[in-house]
Amino acid sequence: TRSIMEEEAKPLQIDQFIKKQSEFLQLEREAELEESKVLQEGYSRKELQRLGVALLRLKVQSTRTGLGGRLLVKLQSHHQNNELPPHKLQAGDTVGMSNSSNPQNQISGVVYTVTINTITVAFSQTSEEALLLGGNTTTQTSSSTTPTSFDLHSDQDVLLLANDITYKRIKKALEQLAQIS
Repeated sequence: TRSIMEEEAKPLQIDQFIKKQSEFLQLEREAELEESKVLQEGYSRKELQRLGVALLRLKVQSTRTGLGGRLLVKLQSHHQNNELPPHKLQAGDTVGMSNSSNPQNQISGVVYTVTINTITVAFSQTSEEALLLGGNTTTQTSSSTTPTSFDLHSDQDVLLLANDITYKRIKKALEQLAQIS
């Protein structure tokens, strides 16, 4: 008979390790999605801005095409000194952008750059038509597909969303590890 300590000290086999890490990754992802949902549903937009996870009533300073054909939208504040309010947004964060007058319909992008005065958000090529001059696209919700229209001449809100980029990268790495083991 082996002691419990001997069994705990036994190293995990690679397939057991991958399975356990995948379970932890899924739990972490679900917790992050739940936290994002609670924030968005439990607080007003102004409270979200006070918490540093939203920037409200920004005006579009410029648009241009970036690497890979992505549309880059540079936004700035309406405030007197043009500085953005204090926030936690940084390059690489996944955000939703919506017209301030219609916050339910948002399109997701990735923060490209942040300065004290501006934030630039990169959108995929499929989003470009939706953003340029009030074009139309559709956004997926859990129950339906809704037409969305963006007017870049009106004020925009930017809201931090749950980031799935790291989740996808780690999941892909675990899948690749499983294939070679």
